[in-house]
Amino acid sequence: MKNFIQPGNTITLAAPAAVTSGAGVLVGAIFGIAAHDAASGDPLETVTTGVFDLNKIGSQAWGVGDKVYWDNINKRTTKIATDNALIGVTLLAVGSGADETTGRVRLHGRVSNSRGLSARPFSFVGSIAATPHSSDAAMSAIARNRISGSSFVATKPRRAQKRAASSSTALTISARPPISDAA
Repeated sequence: MKNFIQPGNTITLAAPAAVTSGAGVLVGAIFGIAAHDAASGDPLETVTTGVFDLNKIGSQAWGVGDKVYWDNINKRTTKIATDNALIGVTLLAVGSGADETTGRVRLHGRVSNSRGLSARPFSFVGSIAATPHSSDAAMSAIARNRISGSSFVATKPRRAQKRAASSSTALTISARPPISDAA
């Protein structure tokens, strides 16, 4: 595919202010973690997906799977959705003590708006039979749908699915439905 640039797990943004490595950064509707120190306006490699230990409000207890939002004013994570950007979910339970100010967060990499809502990622369910020469074409088809943000569901007759599954080069990808953003 001629127009594919990169997967987008790490992207270059202009630092909105002086940033230190490991700090959360919100640029427009894009949230990520700074990969290095940068002065305001300098190019900043920003990681948009993955698992990170981030500053949180000490008075909040977190349970596994709670939605996590970015408070861009105080530069920390919170469970409060109002005026904050949804960035991911918690992976570890954390108490509400004043000294419990770090929480483990899985960033979902979705674009958020100022009300904490986020765009749904694409989902793909199906099988693609890949030969040594067509596997690049199959991955390009998947990448095209990821870039467009549309849902893509491929179906084949059961016989073709079995034939593809018996091939050592068959590629099978499945994903669960996108996470609901309802509070």
